[in-house]
Order: sequence, then C-alpha cells, then structure tokens
Amino acid sequence: MATERTDRARRRRWRAALGGLAAALALTLAVAGPAQAEIGISDSGRWTFTDWRFTDLGITDARLVVPWDVALTDPGSIAPYLSAAAGTGMDVHVAFEHAAGDSCPGTPCGLPSVADYRTAVDAFRARWPWVTSFAPWNEASHETQPTMHAPARAAAYFDALSDACPGCTIVAADVLGGDPGLGAWLRDFRAAAVHVPALWGLHDYGDADRHSTADLDGFLALVPGPVWITETGGIVQFTGRDGVETMPYDEARAARGVGFALAIADAYADRVPRVYLHSFTGGGRMDTGLVGPEGATRRAYDVVLDWMRAHAVAPRPRPPGKENAQAPLWDQRGSVDPRTGAVTDDGADRVRGGVPPHPVSLRSPRLFRRGVRGVQVKLACPAGGPTCRGHVVLKPHKAAGCRSARYAAKAGRRTTVLVHCRHRPRSGAARVVLTQHGLRSWTAKARVR
Repeated sequence: MATERTDRARRRRWRAALGGLAAALALTLAVAGPAQAEIGISDSGRWTFTDWRFTDLGITDARLVVPWDVALTDPGSIAPYLSAAAGTGMDVHVAFEHAAGDSCPGTPCGLPSVADYRTAVDAFRARWPWVTSFAPWNEASHETQPTMHAPARAAAYFDALSDACPGCTIVAADVLGGDPGLGAWLRDFRAAAVHVPALWGLHDYGDADRHSTADLDGFLALVPGPVWITETGGIVQFTGRDGVETMPYDEARAARGVGFALAIADAYADRVPRVYLHSFTGGGRMDTGLVGPEGATRRAYDVVLDWMRAHAVAPRPRPPGKENAQAPLWDQRGSVDPRTGAVTDDGADRVRGGVPPHPVSLRSPRLFRRGVRGVQVKLACPAGGPTCRGHVVLKPHKAAGCRSARYAAKAGRRTTVLVHCRHRPRSGAARVVLTQHGLRSWTAKARVR
C-alpha cells in the first residue's frame, strides 16, 4: 500500500512538472511576435495543395518522402505531387529512404551502393531540377531503414548528395528522436562524413505527444548548428506493425500535441528555424492528420490556424472556385486552446443559420449499405465539447422503411450507427437529419455506398 501511495505521488509530481513545462511553453506561444520558425507540412497527398483549408494556413513549405531510386524505377508515382506543388508555388523538401519493395527490419532490406545511390540522385535532379532541398535518408537511425546499422554508409550518401547538388539545402542526417544508440550513430556518421554538415533533421513526435522537450534537448546536445524538426505532430491514433492499437482514437490529445509542437517551435526558434507538421490528411496506422480521411476538419487544424494568424502568417490565395467556401455546418467552431484541445470561444462568426457550436454537433457523416436491410452511419464527435447524443434519420429512404436510430459518442471519438430498414435501401444521394440534444436539427448531405 505504501508503495502504491509513493507511485501515485511520483506520478502526480511528474504530471505537475510536465504541466509546468507545458504552461511555460504555452506562455511563449501566447506572447510570441512574428513567426521566427517556419511551419511546413510533411504530406504525400497532392490534393492537399488545392484544399482551401490548407491554403488558408499560409504554409509554403512541403516535405515528401520517396524511395531512393524512385526517379529510375517509378517516377510517375511522385510526378503528380511534384507538379501540383510546383503549380501552387510550394517549396518541396525531399527525403530519400528505402526502396518501395523493402520491408525493414525484415527482408528485403537493401542498402544501395554509393554509386547506385549517386546515379539515382542524378536522375532525380535531371527530372526535377527545381527541387533543391534534400535529406539523403529518412529516419536513418531507425530500424525501418537499412541505414540503422550503417551510419558510415549514410554519411557516404550525404557526401554523394552534397557532390551532386553543391548549391542545395541538405539535411545531413534525418533521425527519429529517442532511437536507441542515437548518440553513437551520430558520432560514427560525423566521423565518416567528408563534407561538414550544416543542417540536421529530427522527427520529434515523442516530445509533442508526451509534452516534453527531452528528445529535442538531447539531440541539440549531440549536434552543432541548426536543426529542422522534419516531422512532428499530434497522434490521433496509432497501431503498431503487429496490429495492436497502442494509442486509441483521440482528437483532443492530438490537438494538444500539435499545440505543444508549435510552442516548441517558438521556444527553440534560435536553433530550430523550420518545423514540418505531419500530416494534413490523416489515415493509416499512424494517423496525425489535421483533416480526417473522411474530410472532416479536426481540432488540431484550428490550433495551427490560430498559431499562423497570431504570428501574422497570411493565408495563400484559395483555389479557383473556392474563394467563398465555408466549412460544413458540423465542421464550424471557435478557436481552440492548444494546451487542452478545447474550444475557447463561441465561434459565432463561423457559424451559419444561428446554430450555436455548444454543445457541439456530430460531424462528417458517412453512409455504407450493410447487407440487405441496413445502412451504417459513421459519425465523429468533435473534441473539446460535450458528449454527442441524439438520433439520425435517413431521407429520402422512406420507401425502404428506414427507422430513426439513436447515437451517443464521447468528445473526440467516433461512433457507428446501424439504421435498420424494412426493404433494401437504394444507393445514391441521401440526406442525414441529425438531432443533437440542445440544438436545432440540421441536415447533412451524404451518399449511401
């Protein structure tokens, strides 16, 4: 029992220490003037650049991870992305990594020769000469890359890239914070490199999601000069390669992580001139999207938008035809506290039709036919508000005899509602009438698939 009390006391002190650090960094964020650190996006979706919500952020720097030999084996896989980026005026930083078919730490997991690597780099430069910012290898110290046990080879790639593009901006070693043996790996890399590294890269998810600066502080002590945080963000959901979900879906947690990452950007701007958030669109085993895979705007997006405006970063021109676009009613809300992920004002200027955002309505309806006599309605309850409770009705499926169905979802969580029907409902356009307790009912357009 005494041991349990001691452990609880330690946990309270630990939470208090992190809370104090978070408050200090949040204060830095609140009083910051014009942005010192540039905020970029690490995302492989070419449609990101033509999403009006992205252009509203004012971001001009993008990061793309590609196989080291992509220019030789599959240039068409990244050509649309790079064309879209060039067409919208984005500056792209490219990080090379293992070949597309490799599966490190299993097999295959090939380590190319320096000559083959140089040939691939030359091909990339010849095809896309306007790209002048590179990392020789992505997460080079991590087990998912063949360079984990070959820091000298990673240094040789850095030298080859430096020779191939002497005027380029090159992140010498791009590594994951907290990797075991990172200090020794960096020492071996620096000892083997012929060119003197002028810039380093760090993936700093651990600090953002633990509300700590331990990984960044440790990395800054290991390398001289400026550091780009080449990936960071708030994790909405994480599932390991073994299929085990270690971080359940939680938009509020992710918003807090993004807020802390931006506070770090302010507090460390003298050594960290650029920070790439990962990513704009979510999905996959590690979901860090500011926007959900179904298109719903998440709380973390509001945190970034508020930070950009507070730092006088102007929005970019919206795509043609989207100049007056507004978020769907279920997506509209007020400013978000970066420390808690909660809405901090009533957001009245963002809401149409006089419907208040508190309590927050469910958003992002998606419909799927379930067997012969049912429709699945997938809904998300925005973070930062109360539990969403109400009922859903499908129209115009009266002929199918679809019933009303109740729903309940905690803030920041998703739910799936099964609407029962007497007859097979038709595919095609439908209206979903959502009733949130305490709010006037509203209708969302959706499609039964």
